[in-house]
Order: sequence, then C-alpha cells, then structure tokens
Amino acid sequence: MLNRNIGTIILVFTLLMLSTSFGLTVIAEKGSIVYYNGSLIGAIKDNSISFSATFPGILKVVKPGYLPFEKEITEDGTVVAYLAMPGYLRINVTPENAEIYINDVRYYPNTKYDMQPGQYKLKVTAPGYTTKIIEFSINKSEEKVINVSLKKTVTLTINSSESISNVFFGVKTIDVPNVIEVLPGTYKLIISGKFVYNIQEFKIPPVDSFSITINTQKKYNLQIMGDPENAYAKINEKTYKLPFDGDLPEGKYTIKIFADGYKEEVREIELSEDKVISYILNPIDLHKIEILEEDYKIEFDGFQLDKAVRRVYFTTIKDRENKIVWFGFSDGTLRWLPSTVPIAISPDFQVTIAGKSFQGPAILHVQKGQKISLYNRLIGTRTLIIDELSIFDSPDKCLVNIYSKTTLDVFLDGNYIGKTPIYLFVTNAGNHELVLKKNEQEVFRNQISILQGKLNEFSIDK
Repeated sequence: MLNRNIGTIILVFTLLMLSTSFGLTVIAEKGSIVYYNGSLIGAIKDNSISFSATFPGILKVVKPGYLPFEKEITEDGTVVAYLAMPGYLRINVTPENAEIYINDVRYYPNTKYDMQPGQYKLKVTAPGYTTKIIEFSINKSEEKVINVSLKKTVTLTINSSESISNVFFGVKTIDVPNVIEVLPGTYKLIISGKFVYNIQEFKIPPVDSFSITINTQKKYNLQIMGDPENAYAKINEKTYKLPFDGDLPEGKYTIKIFADGYKEEVREIELSEDKVISYILNPIDLHKIEILEEDYKIEFDGFQLDKAVRRVYFTTIKDRENKIVWFGFSDGTLRWLPSTVPIAISPDFQVTIAGKSFQGPAILHVQKGQKISLYNRLIGTRTLIIDELSIFDSPDKCLVNIYSKTTLDVFLDGNYIGKTPIYLFVTNAGNHELVLKKNEQEVFRNQISILQGKLNEFSIDK
C-alpha cells in the first residue's frame, strides 16, 4: 500500500513539472522557417509553431523573398514575426574606380542589393574627384537605381545678405550672391567698401557642393570732439584720447567722455551711419588764478591763465627775468612759491634719496640742503647737496616740454611724438624742426634749439 502511494506522488510531481515547462509560440506567414539560438525548429504550416525554449535566446524567422526577422527573446509567450518585403537598390557610378559607402558600410557598383525599407546616406568617393553625399529612402518592394557621376570641382554657393559687385574670389572677379564651380582649396575673398572684414578666407573641402556666407557687417566713421580737447572717451571698454576720428563696426555703443577736473558725460548711440559727437564737459571746480607774490608769474602747461579747472598741469614759476625758479606738477591751485627745490633727471641718470632710487626721466622735489646720490654710467656715483633748481642730463638726452592752446599732433624732425601737451620728451641737444598739425593740417613749423642743462619749454599759441 505504501509503495503504491509513493508511485502516485512521483507521477503527480512529474505531470506538474511538465505542465509548467517554458514554451514559445511563433506566429508568421506559412512556409516561414524558424530558428532559435541557431538551431532549426521547423517550418510554419498553419500560421504558427510552438516549442520549448530556454531564455534568453535569439529567434530568427526567414522566408525566401522576404527580409529576415530576428529578435532576442527573454521570456515565454507568443511572438508575431512580421516579414517585410525588401527594397532593391543598384548604384551606377562614374568613374568606375569610385568607392561606395551606405551608412558607412562598403558597397559595390552594378550590384543589386536587398535593402531594409528606410532612410540611408550614400557617400561616393574617388581619387582626384570631389566626394558626393546623397541622402535617400527606399520603400518595400521598391526597385531604386541611383546614378552618380563624380566631378573634380565643387559647386560653391556664396551667400551674402546684400548684393556686392566686383568681388575678388581667388583670381576671379564675381558678383555675390552667386553659385560657381571651383577646385577644392583655400581662397581669399576681397570686398571693397566700408565693411569690417574686407578680406575673408574660406577653406573649400573636396565635396560635390558647399556653401559659404560672407560677413557683410559694415563700419562707419565716428568723430568725437569738443571741450576740453585733451579729454578721453571710453567706447565699449576701450579708451581713446580725444579728439577721436575712426571707423567702428555698426552697432550700439556706450560712450563715456571724461577728463581730469571735469564731470564725465555718458552717451548711448546706434552707429548705423557716419556720426559726429560734440561735447562740452562741465568743470568740477573752476577757480581764479592768483599768485600772491608780485615778483613771480605762474604758468600752467606753458601759459598764464586767468581761470583754471582743477586738474593736473605741468607748472612753472618764473621770476621777473622770465627765469624758471620752480617747476613740477600741480592741480592748478598753486598760489605761493613752494619751499621745495626741483630736480629734473634724464633717462641716463639715477638719483638716490634716503635709500630710495629714482630713474629718469623724472621730476623730484627735495628740501633745500638735501643730500642726494647721483649716478651716471659715464661719471659714476657722486654725492651732492641740492640748494637750487637742478637739471641732470647729457648732450644726447635732453628734456623737452611742448605746449599749445589746443590739442595738436607734434612732429619733431619728421617723427610723430604725440599730442600736446608733451612732458619730459627726451632728445639730443642741437637744432630741430618742430611741426604741429591739427586734423592733418599743418598749423606751425619752426626751427628750435634744444640745450643741455635746462628744461626746454616751447609754448605754441595755436
């Protein structure tokens, strides 16, 4: 009785295991051949086939004249295998040695290929020819023939936001916009007129067609002038000494005009044509000039003034005989003869005072009786007591100041040296030709004599 019960239990367990085994059903067109993990399962006779399977596995269903169906299976169940009709593709190319790639896979000409319906990218290349790229689609059952003839030139489309004539492209003269044939390479494009980029360079790759766009941003003339002339303008973070006359790219600009001793002024402009900006800055402090010692006169930047704006001036005080008794920089409010003694040194001298060294060109002020150490390569080091105004220079390095009533361009012996006022310019002793210009127009020309051992000052009433 016990043995009979044990046999019944084993039979039930076996049936239970068989009833829970994994199974896979594949539905496909009649006549399809089914493979699983590379093994032949069989042909579909009644639209489906079922079999035991282990997971995961690769299911493959094929049928002549259809594209294969392939899928990874991870669990039991039913899979519907849709077999698609292929498209057919043939590619004919010139030259015959051209290489064909479709989606980066090598193909060969004059061969009929079965293709999965969809989108493709065709690339054809050959030595000495430009590469042609074609995007195409193919539908199921479609027979497509693509004929490709490579050429040695590039069809170049030149885009431009405006029409421009007589443009130099390489060695050709063309109008733009345009479409032209060119060999691959690097080309310079030259456009004349008020453009920011008159010369532009383009690299044309060896492809069948290519496009470039010319930068046609224009530039316009901007002039800034007014009072005081020796002001500055900060234009979009770049600072210029005024007056300013230059070309800038079209666009919006923030312009801050400022000068020492004056209230600054800010302008917002849209530069879309030539423009002139005039200004008059208001002084922060305009005061009357009054020196309280009758035996002296005072000059600020080379001239006696009735009123002065509080700013930095090169200041000279002279006696009744027009001899300089003091010089230095001041803010225009000096009323008394200072007690300090001025020292001027040219670049080849060095002065040491109380352990601190100063290299020329420079202006120093010391108390009367100050002991200094003076060094020059030719004379060596000397110790001196300073009791009066002193100039230390050499025949080839003399100090020169040049002033004018308005801001002028200064040329010495034909060389441009800056705008007035010129402070502590260094040149050799002797005769020189001094020329001053305003807006490129000459307003002063004269021979001047520069002497060693003095501060050479030239004040031009222009």
